Formats: sequence, C-alpha cells, structure tokens
Amino acid sequence: MAAIAIYSPNDVTVADRVIKYLPKAHTPDYDSETNKLVNPDLAGVVGVDQRYWKVDTGAIVEMSPAEKSAINALSETSKTGVHNLLTFSSKVKKSSWTRVESFVYEGEYKIGAPYEIQAICYVDSGVTADLRLFDKTNGAVLGTLSFSNTDEDKLTVNIINDWPNDAAIVEVQVKRTTGTGKKKVHVNGMLIGY
Repeated sequence: MAAIAIYSPNDVTVADRVIKYLPKAHTPDYDSETNKLVNPDLAGVVGVDQRYWKVDTGAIVEMSPAEKSAINALSETSKTGVHNLLTFSSKVKKSSWTRVESFVYEGEYKIGAPYEIQAICYVDSGVTADLRLFDKTNGAVLGTLSFSNTDEDKLTVNIINDWPNDAAIVEVQVKRTTGTGKKKVHVNGMLIGY
C-alpha cells in the first residue's frame, strides 16, 4: 500500500493538475498508469484544497492564483455539463462485489450532484453482470446497473441515492451474476456528468 497521485499533463484547465489522490492504494492496480507519483511529498500543499494541486518537476505544488481562478471557473460551470472521464480497464470473474476503480467525489457542496453516469462495459457470452457505485466513506450505494450486452457499449447507470454533501471515496464495483468458468465482465471506463 502506498499513496498515489494521478495527474493530467494535458488537462485543458491546468496542465499537470492532480485529478486523483489516493492516500492508501494497492500500487499494482496502478502499474499501467504513467502519469502518477507514488508516495508524493505533500509538504507544499498542507492546508491547500486538493482541487488546487498540480505536479511541477515531480512534486505536488499549489497552483498559481491564475490557475486557481481557472479551476474556480470550472467549478462554477460544473452543473452545466462538465464531465469527469474515468479511464480504466477491468475484467472480473467473481460473483461477489469487486472494486475495479475508485475516485474522490468532492461533495455536492463543491461540485454538485451527478446528473448522468454512463459506464462503458460488456460481458462474455452467457454472462450477466451488475455494476454499482458504492460510497465507501458513508456506506451507501449511489448508483446501479445490470447488463448482459456482449458488445462494448455506453450504458446509463441508475442514480439511486443522494450523493454526499462532503468529500467521499466512491468505488466502482462489479460482479458476475450468471456465468461460469473463465467468462468475464469487462468495464472499460465511466463518464460522470455534473
């Protein structure tokens, strides 16, 4: 286990913006992630809101006032169509809930509640599956999806609970509901609209 910060070198708002920080991550899950820092030094961002973090020459630093203004402008428009794209690829054979991705949801007070969530997923022939968004911080299911399509497609997740007002860790979890052997559930990303 280690802390991992994932950043976006080509972010359209602020280059090298930290898009995800996980204080305790299973590092092999992030081996394929090229834009990451493992156990980063956070001394330069003590007391700084995480949305104002960026990477500069291998360290996490506080954004400039102009960069913070760009982030604030993004937050002000967040309820009018800003999307968060989670890119990952997971194949699951288990019939119990299995985490395939996690992210920090900054809270409804900061970014608003999602108005749409779409998952990019499919199953092998003879398999059905369930996907859910689970608020690990507060122990609540936030959205669900059942699917059996064998071609990759973008499917809408049903939002079933109020999202938390404050920051929370949200896991994307899947399980195989029918099917045996080596047949898998494939989840290749998620789009969340705020």
